[in-house]
Formats: sequence, structure tokens, C-alpha cells
Amino acid sequence: GYVGGIAGYSSAYNTITDCYNRGALTPVLYAQSSYNANYSTNNTYIAGILGYMASTTSYTFANCYNTANIPATCTTSGNGTNNYYSDALFYNSSAFAATNSYHLNSCCANNAHFSISKTQTELRDLQMIHSLNVGTPGSGIWKQDRMPYQNSGYPLFVDGFYDIGIETKRATDVTAISAQLNGYIDTTVHDLSTISQVGFQYKLEGSASYITVPTTSDANPLLLLTQLTPCTTYTYRLYVYSGGNYLYGDTLNFQTLCQATDTINAITCYGDPFIIDGQTYTTPGTYYQIIHDTTFVINYNNYPSRMLILDTTLIYGNSLLINGVYYSQTGTYTIVFDTDLHGCDSTILLNLTVIPDLQSTVTSQNVSCHGGRTGVIIVTPSEGAPPYKIEIFNALDT
Repeated sequence: GYVGGIAGYSSAYNTITDCYNRGALTPVLYAQSSYNANYSTNNTYIAGILGYMASTTSYTFANCYNTANIPATCTTSGNGTNNYYSDALFYNSSAFAATNSYHLNSCCANNAHFSISKTQTELRDLQMIHSLNVGTPGSGIWKQDRMPYQNSGYPLFVDGFYDIGIETKRATDVTAISAQLNGYIDTTVHDLSTISQVGFQYKLEGSASYITVPTTSDANPLLLLTQLTPCTTYTYRLYVYSGGNYLYGDTLNFQTLCQATDTINAITCYGDPFIIDGQTYTTPGTYYQIIHDTTFVINYNNYPSRMLILDTTLIYGNSLLINGVYYSQTGTYTIVFDTDLHGCDSTILLNLTVIPDLQSTVTSQNVSCHGGRTGVIIVTPSEGAPPYKIEIFNALDT
């Protein structure tokens, strides 16, 4: 088999120039004979640009680079013989030399055709563009990949077509005065950690200048536009900013609905949702909802929480009086007071720990001989609240 980043097999009188490969190659070899293993042989050639160069006669190989990983070994199976051959740029048994070609220093173990090893920094550097552009043919067609990267910082073609890696998506949840803008950033193209800013730009259709609104750096950026004008067309696009450069997604339009608008101010007790026309809101904020051909601005809030969590410890025999009730046993209690002027409950969550009554056992051992000092009294405390302190009163030292 023949596997290459650009081509698998090529014979004489050919030219490969001004190309690159960045896609990793992972071969799996299989050789199997149902008759005899000696009759099954698999020869596989794999390289960064051209898998196998069958002949070097009148061949030109120049101005190329490879960053893809070319493994030194590969997975083999079957009862036959698997022969594996690999190289940084192309495989050929001769010492045919590539001209002005390069490879990432970590990409492969074999380099038999004079490809020049470069570090990632060197391949991304402006000097690499000068090196590739001095070659013949194809001089002047290479350019540097600048942030935000389209080719992970490696050289690309001046007139090449590249997926810019960002997409302006259709606006959703459009009302008379609001719309949610949506975008997508392909993280296989862009490293989010290298992007300084992500956002959207929008304007009235036909206007000369955009309004720029940054948003969260995320693979799926969102922005809720508000205070828009009903029955109006807006133009918008996603952008990313990195390394002093802007990259823009496609320009799209949306039209706000031609509807009347109104406002609803709603306040509920803490923890209670607000429900209107089948829609439930649980987090305070500003929302936009269409009800019977009218766009409503819903300003939803909660009254302050009247929940108190009380963690208390009592010594056995004592009690705690709350709202006319005594509590003297270990446990968790939910105590609800009368509603306040807003009709909201006031609640105490009581976590009560009662320390048990102190207990003790006393054992003694008499002296072994009258008048001696070998008598022993052992006091063993339990329950209560350690550590314990034992005091002896009116003891005679006789």
C-alpha cells in the first residue's frame, strides 16, 4: 500500500512542488493467506507528502513542508509478512534529494532525502516564508499565518482557500425588540486560549458602521440583543480578535417582529417561580416573551430570602424556645413563621445538637494491708462533652 499526505504513488517525469501536509497518518498493516503464510507479503510505504516515489527519473520535488506525525512503527496483523517503510517527505530507496523542503523536527524518525528539520517556532517564523518563496517554480505564493490562526501558525498560500473556522449562525428567539445572536468557533482551527476577544457586531441594515459587543470566549458564543426597534432589519456578524487582527464570520440579517410591546414587572417569594402563558421563570432577570402577538419585557425578581439556618448545641437539660415552641432533642427542624406583608413565609432551619447528660462509673480496690497506700479508685466518665475534668474534694492524705 502507498500512503502520503498529498499522494500515495508517483512514477517518473513528475513534479511535486509548493505543497504541505499537516494531517497525521496512522497506518495499519494486514497480510493474510488462507493457503500458506509464505505466499502473503504486504509492503506499505508511508510519508508526509508522497508515499512512494517509484522512479527518480526527471523528477522534481521542491518547496514543501510536513508537520504530520509519521510513526516509525505501525500495527500489523495477519499470518503473512508485513514490511513497513516510512520517511519525512517521500519514500525511495535511493538518496534522491528534495530541494528546499522542510519537516517538523518531532514528526518522524526517518529522513533519507535531505528534508531540513525545523522546530515549530522556526516553521512558523517569517523567515520560513522567505525560504519557501525563493524556490522555483511557485515563488511568491507563500504567506505567513497570522493570529487568529487559520493553519495553526504554519505557512499557507497567498490565494489559498481556508476555512476561517468561525461561523455566524442564524439569530433565534427574535421578538419585536430583542434577538439572540449565535456563533460557532471551530476549536480544531482556533485555540481559544490564543483569542483575545470574541463578540458580535450589528447595525441597522444599510448603516455604515457596526456596534461592537464582546461576549464570552466560547466555542458557541451567544449574545442577547435588547432595546431593538420593532419591524426593523438588522445586519450582524461574529468576530474574533487575536494578535492585533480581526477575523469575521459571514454577514447575516434578521428582522424584528412587527408587534406591539408591553412590560410586566413580576416579583415572587424567594425560591418561587414566575409562570406566565406556559413559560416558567426561576432565575431573576429580564426576559422577552411573545404573548398573543405582543412582545412583553418581563422584569422578574424575588423578594429577599427569609430563610435562616441555625446550628445550635445545647447541654442536656436545657431547651431552645423559638416561635413559642421548646426544642430539646437532637434533630433538624423546619420552623415556619407567619407570612410577611408580601405573603412570603419566614423559615428557620434548625440543626440542633443536644449533648447527653454526663455519666460516670466508679470502681475501687482496697489496700492490700492495713495502713498501706495501695488503694485505688477508678472514675470513668462518659457522655457529656469531653474533655473531662475530675476533681476530688475532702480527700485525706493518710
